[in-house]
Amino acid sequence: MWRSWLVGLAVVVALGTGAFGLTRVARSVVFQPPRGHAVPAWPGEEPQLVTATTEDGLELQGYYWPATTSNDLLLVFHGNAESQQGMALAAQPLLAGGHGLLIASYRGYGGNAGKPSEEGLYADGEAWMTVARQAMPPGGQLYLFGHSLGGAVALEMAERHSVDGVATLGTFTSVTDMAPWFARPFVLDKFDNAKAIAGIHSPIVLFHGTRDETIPFASAAKLRAASGNRAKVVPIEGGGHNVPMDRVAPLLWKEFH
Repeated sequence: MWRSWLVGLAVVVALGTGAFGLTRVARSVVFQPPRGHAVPAWPGEEPQLVTATTEDGLELQGYYWPATTSNDLLLVFHGNAESQQGMALAAQPLLAGGHGLLIASYRGYGGNAGKPSEEGLYADGEAWMTVARQAMPPGGQLYLFGHSLGGAVALEMAERHSVDGVATLGTFTSVTDMAPWFARPFVLDKFDNAKAIAGIHSPIVLFHGTRDETIPFASAAKLRAASGNRAKVVPIEGGGHNVPMDRVAPLLWKEFH
């Protein structure tokens, strides 16, 4: 992330575009939709293709596996430079144990229309919360999970709604904290996770790779402090920023059950 900021600054200086240029660079660093969004070849049971409709009329595509032997649903928000297609494939280990799984997506990602922004992603999160409530088993539990940028959406939704638990992987305190000092005045999409986590009353689990070079491991401790030390930090020894889900899944369900 730091390298992206510095490269962006060099471009702004070279072009002489000033504050407007820095604002555009800041947004381009925060949101990096991947190229391509091919439907994966499913290794196991094929999911249902589902759609979430936002308040501003966008239709977002996601994937849903109903629970088989459990009575819960995990709503998953993918990270930056990811898509619902890639996350659905990577998240297969989360299905072990018969859990329900709903993979969310955002505007501008994975073939969806629209341009991403902080408020836009929160609106997308609200749309997926509606889908999740409709898909919930009677009397079931709803859990949220977000990776990196997706953790920001998960925390915001957990602050706004009553859920049975929320977990993040490799999530930051805020974009402002991650940005170099010269770029902070130009950050439009702040994603203040430290503020959001302070208002969450559900159980909170913060997974973080101890060798994460994108979001420093220390961010987990800062988020825990912001929660009033109610959140639990679970270090993933030797893990980087993109920890394989087969390492995360058993830890996640152990914490939630």
